[in-house]
Amino acid sequence: MDEQRTTARRDEDTRRPENPPNSVTSKGARRSAVWSYFFPLVVLCVAMGALMLYWSNRPAHSDAPGTERPEIGTVGRTDGGFNPEARPTSTDNEVQSRGGDLKPITSLADLQDRDASRMAGRRVNLDDARVDRVSGREAWVRDGRQTVAIVMPDGAPTVAAGQKIAVSGRVASADGEVRIVADRIQVR
Repeated sequence: MDEQRTTARRDEDTRRPENPPNSVTSKGARRSAVWSYFFPLVVLCVAMGALMLYWSNRPAHSDAPGTERPEIGTVGRTDGGFNPEARPTSTDNEVQSRGGDLKPITSLADLQDRDASRMAGRRVNLDDARVDRVSGREAWVRDGRQTVAIVMPDGAPTVAAGQKIAVSGRVASADGEVRIVADRIQVR
């Protein structure tokens, strides 16, 4: 019987309102504790739901208006492969890899049996070229069996067949034939 009294006494002590466990677990304290933990959790779930709803209804990236301006042609594009040719390390290396030469042409024999398209743009410095014939603004010079047309510059002196001239200019290609577009002509 003594044990029953002790148990009953303990129950009485825990139910008194002034006792701390009973005052902390009152109905109002429990309600405010639930709302202080539960309400922020509910707000977080509602915010996550709103974000998921937005992301599921937004347009796909490809349907969104573009931020890049449209390209015209392919200028400046780097996609789509690469140039398989090795980059030259120097100017001389580039000229040799393209089959050219930097030295100016000094005789008509240098133009013999050459591809006109590869020679276009090279400098020409002929000192003693003999004029074979003249027609308008063109003069043909001959060196052995090689004949090349020279396009005379504006203000050039008048030349006649049989004269020797000095020519400075550049090689040009017209219909697969080599021509010299002269910058300067001197009659010798």
